[in-house]
Amino acid sequence: MTLYHLRMTHITPVCFGIDLLGYRVLPDHRRLRNDNGHRFVRKLRRFAAGYAEGRLNRDDIDPSVQSWIGHAKQANTLGLRTKIFSAIVFQRGRT
Repeated sequence: MTLYHLRMTHITPVCFGIDLLGYRVLPDHRRLRNDNGHRFVRKLRRFAAGYAEGRLNRDDIDPSVQSWIGHAKQANTLGLRTKIFSAIVFQRGRT
């Protein structure tokens, strides 16, 4: 093993979990990483603004939203998804 790889190795207790593919993987469950949710909220707000201005329609937005929901469902995120989607309103002509 090269010196570079030895510096990259960290030994931590399993109870802290590991970052993997947008999740914090713990021994008994997965959590969505915070940056993942924050980034999606910002994107969803941009979608809502574009929809309100008439630049985007539902067909432009839906694939991205469905993709994130599919990713988020792999962890226990029902409360997070409910909070995000109840806070952002998609309405035409609204600024």
